[in-house]
Amino acid sequence: QGRPGEDGFISLKRHSDHIRKFIDKPLKFVSWEDDYVSAIKEMKNGEVIVLDNPRLMKEEQEKKTPVEHAKDGFIKNLGPLGDL
Repeated sequence: QGRPGEDGFISLKRHSDHIRKFIDKPLKFVSWEDDYVSAIKEMKNGEVIVLDNPRLMKEEQEKKTPVEHAKDGFIKNLGPLGDL
């Protein structure tokens, strides 16, 4: 996926459009400018969300250790929403 400004960098919107052709489930693309927390919380069973490339986020482009990145706001927002 590369990083912003590199040749290989793209939004995951293109991926979501391609995935949609192969799955028989509702798929929604959500950018980081959207209310991604609400979009995830409002999901119904069987729905699929593709979140955009996190490297688009300013915090993700900063030089930090993995421990420091784990403290970023969007990571803290996403963590409680996942199923393991």
